[in-house]
Amino acid sequence: LKIMLWLAFIDMIAIMFIYIFFGVLLIEGAVFCSHPWFIWIVGCVGLGTWCGACMGCLLLVIYRLFELMKMSMRFEALTNYLIIFCTCYALYFTLFTPPLLLDSKFNGMFFDPFI
Repeated sequence: LKIMLWLAFIDMIAIMFIYIFFGVLLIEGAVFCSHPWFIWIVGCVGLGTWCGACMGCLLLVIYRLFELMKMSMRFEALTNYLIIFCTCYALYFTLFTPPLLLDSKFNGMFFDPFI
């Protein structure tokens, strides 16, 4: 239940940044030069939440496998630490990797701003 709740929280943040803000910027016809800081933040948070959600899904799969092997009690003791690890993983990608930058000319997000 904790993993699913954490995953739902991360997915809500991802939906807000990746889909809503990305869509509004595409409708506006924005490129990196028109809103550099906003596009930078949307790219950073979008990439971080996507990576965090991927790690959370992997964590959920591992937990389900432990349930099938009747060893879920061993896994439940580590759940909080693993959620903290997934949060740190998401924060690493948010803060320390190059962000995806919007380019409405090509209708996508790329690592290159095409300046």
